[in-house]
Formats: sequence, structure tokens, C-alpha cells
Amino acid sequence: MGGQPRGPGRGPRRRTPARPARTRRQTRLALTLCLNYGGRAELTRAARALAHRAATGQIHPARIHEADLAAQLSLPDLPDVDLLWRTGGEHRVSNFLPWHAAYAELHFTDALWPDTDRRDLWQAVTPTPAAGAATAALRACPSGPGPTHPQRCDRAASRPPVRDTRDPRGRQRPS
Repeated sequence: MGGQPRGPGRGPRRRTPARPARTRRQTRLALTLCLNYGGRAELTRAARALAHRAATGQIHPARIHEADLAAQLSLPDLPDVDLLWRTGGEHRVSNFLPWHAAYAELHFTDALWPDTDRRDLWQAVTPTPAAGAATAALRACPSGPGPTHPQRCDRAASRPPVRDTRDPRGRQRPS
């Protein structure tokens, strides 16, 4: 769960701690809830932390790479978002996970979140001709999600491997 520990919204936070314990063995999908979260604030905190490291000589400013900034985020291990689904008729991302959702597919629906069901999910993940290459991973999945038996393929397995260019201490290696 992302967001700041202080601020409004204490009611939902009291009810959520049991959820991670009940779902820790479920690895096919990741649902991330960000309460009291602001993407710009998160990026500002990360930049501030990097500036502090540079000012104290822990890192040279010319050697700061994307991985260094990503390591300072609230959820540094959160994978990139595949699908950003916005409900309620809004057609904007509203400062939500700007770093992690930079390459996400965007899906907008008029229905409000409590009114959505698996048919809406099916529509969100079904490729359309307008989506083009962005949904190639879903098209390559022969089992694909279905309306009666929503199986999902391993989208990560259909992606090319990412070459890790960091050294054992997490610093970016020169290319």
C-alpha cells in the first residue's frame, strides 16, 4: 500500500492491514491501493532524497540514473503499471503513480468503481484495433481472459527480458 501514514482517510486504513496477510500467496495480479497519495509529492520527496545524497557526497550528480530515483520512491519495488483503469467518467490520470504508470495502457469508463464487475475487467483487458501494438502481450496470450473462466496469461513472460545494468550495490553501471 502506498501513500503517507498521516493525514485524512484513517477509516479505510484501519480496515486494510488484514488484506495483505490474506492475499500474500496470490501472485498472479497486483492490486495497489494508494491512500493519501500524491504522485508529484512522491517525486518531490525522491528528488529531495537524491539531492541530499549528492550534497553529502554519497552520490555524484552526474552519475544519477533512473534507478537511483526509483529507489527513493515510496514503493521502490512496485512493478510498472500495465493497465491504469479510471472509473467515474474522468479522462485523466489525476497525479496517480506518474513514475510507475509512465507506459501503462489507459482505460476510462463511465461506471463508478463500486458498480464495476468482471465484464468491465474483460472489456478493459480485451485488445481493440485502436490499441495497436500496445496490447500485443494480450493478443499473444492464447488462453486469454474469458467471461466465464477469467484465466490470465503471464504477461511478464511475453515481454523481452530487461537487462539489469546495475552493480551489486544497486548503482547504475556505465554503459
